Amino acid sequence: MIKMEENVVKRLRNRLTDAKTLGFKVRLEPLEDQTATWCEIAGIPTLFVDLSQPAAEQLQQVDDALDSFREEKRRQSIESRTANRVATA
Repeated sequence: MIKMEENVVKRLRNRLTDAKTLGFKVRLEPLEDQTATWCEIAGIPTLFVDLSQPAAEQLQQVDDALDSFREEKRRQSIESRTANRVATA
């Protein structure tokens, strides 16, 4: 069981490093009844991770937030390309 937990902790650390590489400011806080997620604060993507949860749950939170971030950026890119096509037509 300890080996598996270490693996999760290692993956969590790696994923947090990935988030920082993408430009995220990472905030590890007890979120109580709030949902762990990401948002932009003053133009800086900020990732909130619930410190009161076990590492496996934190890892899932980070994965979900990064997936959401990537989807949002993909959507914005599509909207931007569509707007550019309309503007040049």
